[in-house]
Amino acid sequence: MFIKIICCLVLVSCLVSINAFKFPLDIERCSAGDTDCIVRVSNTFIEAAGKSGHSGIALIPIDPLHIPSITIKQGADSPVNIELQFKEVDLIGLSDCRFSRITGFQKDPNGKYSLACKGPALYLVGPYKISGRVLVLPIQGVGKSNITLVEPEITMTFDGKGIKRGNNEHLAIENAKLTFKVNRLIFDFQNLYNGDKVLGESTNRFLNENWSDIFKEIKANIFDAFTLIAENTLRNVFTKVPYSDLFAN
Repeated sequence: MFIKIICCLVLVSCLVSINAFKFPLDIERCSAGDTDCIVRVSNTFIEAAGKSGHSGIALIPIDPLHIPSITIKQGADSPVNIELQFKEVDLIGLSDCRFSRITGFQKDPNGKYSLACKGPALYLVGPYKISGRVLVLPIQGVGKSNITLVEPEITMTFDGKGIKRGNNEHLAIENAKLTFKVNRLIFDFQNLYNGDKVLGESTNRFLNENWSDIFKEIKANIFDAFTLIAENTLRNVFTKVPYSDLFAN
């Protein structure tokens, strides 16, 4: 009986914690469907909380956004036949991005969602390992890297579905997809060819001169990797915050 009582108390406390969520007072809320307000408030919030995160809505710091691992692997049938691994890297610059369009977020959570934003630059900085062939050039190296995405325009789409948690309805993300356009990519791979400075500099120069062709070949893998990152970041928020609590009405 004592164990049953303890279990009941634990269950009740869990339900209370689910149902007792209070939306933070320092974040402005818009009416459902008011896209102009949602864009404005989102931009203000990202500027203020992008680097610190916000525990009240389970948003982790996104600038820098720490990424434990990214792997880009192209098959032999591609002109860019590489295996490129990043470990414990940081994506820098998201807090400087601004939303230009946000759709969805109506009273009914079920439906199509889209978020589009632009920024001056994003920097993927940290350790890398690469091997393979880029166009006609064999390449291999292990060291530090900095890949700059100049003037990225990012679009994320997903299907929203309302799901019950306790007495509240939350937004679940399905069929997420992230794509982006860039004005330019700038590659800086240090310690290529075991530190051969001449070969390393000529290879980085070759990569930067041919960035557009390289991006066409690897962008699908990059999109898949960044989709998972964005999806997990948003899922943390939507899991904590009941859907109706996102809005003022």
